[in-house]
Amino acid sequence: MVFNYAARNSMLPSVTALSMALGSAISGQLIVEMIFNYPGLGTVLLNAIHARDYQVLQGQLLLMTMFMLFFNFLADLMIVYLDPRLRKGGK
Repeated sequence: MVFNYAARNSMLPSVTALSMALGSAISGQLIVEMIFNYPGLGTVLLNAIHARDYQVLQGQLLLMTMFMLFFNFLADLMIVYLDPRLRKGGK
């Protein structure tokens, strides 16, 4: 009973914040890789910047953008599922 009224409305900002945090975590992985000396996509990005390899740099930025867009789209779908006002067409 409480879930139908209060919990669904209170989860909307949390879903949005979680999707933004997941997108930022994928994009901000360079810092973690530098701290733990773990080679990954952030290291590839840094090496492409130093070597001025524009194709790899554009590919990495496209990949990070796609992750951010995917998580935002997933959050939008979850918000439509959770908010009954959006499911009914806003009327």
